[in-house]
Amino acid sequence: MVELPQNEDRQPSQKEPGFLTRIKDSLNLRKMSRGQAVYTIFFLVIVGLMAFLYIYTYLIDETLLTRIIVTWFVIPVKSVGYVGGVPLYFGIMFLQCIVAPIPSELVQVVGGLIFEFWWGAILSLIGIMITAFIGYYIAIKGGAHVIGAAIGEKNVKAMERFIGKYGIWAMIVGRGIPFIPFDFMTYGAGLVKMKKRDFVVGTLIGTVPRSFFYAWIGSSLFPGGVESIIDAWNASSLDFDAKLAEVSGSFNLILTLTILIVLGGFALFQFVILPYMRKKVARDVHQLPPQAPV
Repeated sequence: MVELPQNEDRQPSQKEPGFLTRIKDSLNLRKMSRGQAVYTIFFLVIVGLMAFLYIYTYLIDETLLTRIIVTWFVIPVKSVGYVGGVPLYFGIMFLQCIVAPIPSELVQVVGGLIFEFWWGAILSLIGIMITAFIGYYIAIKGGAHVIGAAIGEKNVKAMERFIGKYGIWAMIVGRGIPFIPFDFMTYGAGLVKMKKRDFVVGTLIGTVPRSFFYAWIGSSLFPGGVESIIDAWNASSLDFDAKLAEVSGSFNLILTLTILIVLGGFALFQFVILPYMRKKVARDVHQLPPQAPV
């Protein structure tokens, strides 16, 4: 439980910059250190590359995204089996947590795609528990700036107070709803220095439905299962091309819906959940005892 300051928010303060202003400022390379600038450029390159791939896929070759994911990710991981594939998958989840600007939800979808439903869900659950504790530890050691630029300092304080007040229940609900960004809840728990036991229990309970949800999406990307794609790959290039043409339409549709879910979850968190948190903690902080009648 976090003690709420009594006078901190009662003082008048300047209005916090809006969402678009924060995004613009966060992309100003002149105000960044060299490391921050390199990371931002890397992020923009990834976004630009994804935009190009989507445009090319929908306008020119609908099999492009399917071909890239199958030949660059699915087949290499499948070729090394579970002994090599599982550590590789955990390594991807670790990089996503620490470095890469990739939503954790997409990594879980890939887990369901490669390892299919049950193993994809179980491995995602294990990987999430490991990477969540890493993010929690980073936040405890001073990681407030990680999310401050994305959601604003006032929102960071509101999230700290909200999670600090509701503790393990905030973690269970926040983890359990698949559309709430996963990493924000992790860092928020670390910022308020939630007890390790509450963090682990809340993350475990809330992560189970999320892991199974995204594993189910991943396992549904290829009609007939991923093994049918690998069988076509092993048969001949003509069979592989024919199989890609068969499954690419549904694959592109499901992948697009997944990305829209992730983006919609971020928008829901930014424009609905965070404002609710701010109002909730503001009522707690500003609530005064009733004045005696004059």
